[in-house]
Amino acid sequence: MSLTLTLTDTTDTITYDLLQVPFTTKDVVGNTDVTVLTGDVYTDYIYAKRQWKHKWSYMDITEYNQLRGFYDRQFTTTQYPVMTLVEPDGTTITTPVRMDISDKKITSQCGMIEDVEITLRETSQQ
Repeated sequence: MSLTLTLTDTTDTITYDLLQVPFTTKDVVGNTDVTVLTGDVYTDYIYAKRQWKHKWSYMDITEYNQLRGFYDRQFTTTQYPVMTLVEPDGTTITTPVRMDISDKKITSQCGMIEDVEITLRETSQQ
C-alpha cells in the first residue's frame, strides 16, 4: 500500500498518491512546567496535536497554484482544509489542518517550482 494525502475544502479536492518520502510526522505537545514552593516540579499537559511536513523536489506551476489555493482559502473562507492521510499500513487519519506553504521558487522558464514544502498542523477548528 502507498502513502496517500488528500486535501479538501469547500472549493477543491486534491489527492497525491505514491507520495515521495520522507513524509514527516511530529507530535506537538503543549505543556507548562510548574515549580511549587517546595522546589518540586510538575507538568500541566494542555494539548497534544500532530504536525505533518512534506517536500516535493519539483512541481509544475499548475499543481503549485492548486496547492497554494488551499493555503489562501483558509484565510478568505476562515475554514481550514481537511486532510485525509492513508499510511502504508492502512491507517487513515482525517482531520482539519492549519496549512503553511513554502515560497514559490521558479527554476525554469516553463514554470517548474523547486522545493515546495507544506506543513499541516492538526486542529479541531474547521
